[in-house]
Amino acid sequence: MSTTTFHEKENIRVAEVPIESIRRIAANTLLIAHRNKAACIYKLSTDESEKSKIIKEYRIHRSLVSDVCYAERGNQILTVSRNVLTMIDKETKEFKKFEGHTRDIVCVAVNNSNTKIVTGSQDGTFIVWNTQGKQVAKFSAAENGHTSWVNTVSFVPGSDELVATGSEDGLVKIWDLSANTCLKTFLGGQFYDLNNAEEARNLKGNNTELAVKAVCFSNDGSLMAYGGRNSRVYIVNLSVNQTMQGFDVPGRITAIASGENQPLIAIAIPNKVLLWNIIEEKIVAEHTFSSKNEVYAYSMTFMGDELVLGLTTGELIRLDISRS
Repeated sequence: MSTTTFHEKENIRVAEVPIESIRRIAANTLLIAHRNKAACIYKLSTDESEKSKIIKEYRIHRSLVSDVCYAERGNQILTVSRNVLTMIDKETKEFKKFEGHTRDIVCVAVNNSNTKIVTGSQDGTFIVWNTQGKQVAKFSAAENGHTSWVNTVSFVPGSDELVATGSEDGLVKIWDLSANTCLKTFLGGQFYDLNNAEEARNLKGNNTELAVKAVCFSNDGSLMAYGGRNSRVYIVNLSVNQTMQGFDVPGRITAIASGENQPLIAIAIPNKVLLWNIIEEKIVAEHTFSSKNEVYAYSMTFMGDELVLGLTTGELIRLDISRS
């Protein structure tokens, strides 16, 4: 019988304030956003003879940076702070700012072709932009959108037009940006077809106890996992719109990530991270953060057989995953 374990590889002090977002942008390279009004790029060490180090920093914001992503075409860093989307040249640090939301922006994503940017906000809307900063579309409750904060936006792997949004209202929605339509709606692990009048009537959204805080996809985009305030993870087979696995964890979910090389889902809850094996249908490993106070991971990413987490302590934790 095999055993899966976490081993802490490195602990990096990035800031004295919480890390809000981490994104992998190249081999051993992370883009990080934190509450000290900055975004930065870290080069991770590849052996014990050297330490991970910061190679670029972007301090052009007046408030905390709540999320960040990278548009490879155009070499742009995309940040969101307060109600402003900022596009920054990665090398020159020249920047342009754009406004369209009425309240703070929570999340940002860009598609693989770097042609569309999506931002989600506390105002309950998400906006689609082109890479010149022009608004292409804006979705609210009137367009079958959300009735509360949009906490997470992410493009479905393999698609430049399909984007998932998760909200404080408990809903996860998948949209087709080429047609500006909502294709799928999920609540509490159940699929609702809004074109079906009865299902649309039965949809009881705006339930903050089911608030969705995190969404992730398998590499091929066939599976979607999400979770949030109700401490339950749902893994959905998108080809049939059915929840194939649903399980409770001992704490509200703050982040979730899908493994690259193994059928694993990482789930962050207060003070620890759990590792779920989809094939074995069970938690196979866990790691507790070493702190006297309550600690959260708001963002994490897999890098091969390594899991990297950004903590509210301002630390970046690198965990090796091994099976024996």
